[in-house]
Amino acid sequence: KKRKSFQDDLQEKISFEPDDRTYDNMGLLAPLATKLDEATGEWALSYADLSPATPTTPAGISFLLTNICYAFVGIKLGIQ
Repeated sequence: KKRKSFQDDLQEKISFEPDDRTYDNMGLLAPLATKLDEATGEWALSYADLSPATPTTPAGISFLLTNICYAFVGIKLGIQ
């Protein structure tokens, strides 16, 4: 079996098509999420592929909670 290059593997897993992303799970925040993604080229609301973990598993939650640490440090450094 021929091995894939890292770049080919990424292109297969990551889609940059703007129509692929849905905001159905965002409720009232969907319009804001849409505008934020439009303004940042879909970067602001993207996150790492945690497979096989999901954002609702303990590992996924732990990973996403690290954002709180980054936000706190960013605010702290911004105040100084």
